[in-house]
Amino acid sequence: MYPERVEERVVRLEQQMTELRELPAQVAGLTLQVVQLRTDMNAGFSALRAEMHLQRDELLDKLSAQGEKLLGKLSAQGEELRGKISAQGEELRGEMRTLAETLRGEIRAGDEETRTQMRILHEDLVARIGLLQEGLPRRRRGNGGTRRR
Repeated sequence: MYPERVEERVVRLEQQMTELRELPAQVAGLTLQVVQLRTDMNAGFSALRAEMHLQRDELLDKLSAQGEKLLGKLSAQGEELRGKISAQGEELRGEMRTLAETLRGEIRAGDEETRTQMRILHEDLVARIGLLQEGLPRRRRGNGGTRRR
């Protein structure tokens, strides 16, 4: 390589200086573009946030309306179920009362039959004792009320 001549070096340095002089203008242009980008992005993000809030509010309203509708249906179904349970409870209580009365009647009839049989057995026993006493000689009781055999 040949050493550069001074004139060529000066020309080259002047070209570099010219390019460096244009650099602040380019940086200022880039700065302006960055500022514009930042402004656009902030506006875009703000619009996005606003849209998201709007959609969230709409969704919450829909969910609330559907929840209220569902609660209304559940309440109506609960009332209907309570009515059915109450009716079945009344029906069951009526059946239990009828069964209780039937059972009481059967118990009374059984008691009466048992009393009748007990009276018959008692009368039969009294009659047998009377017959036994008729066939036995009478004995006197001694002092102290003891029987002799």
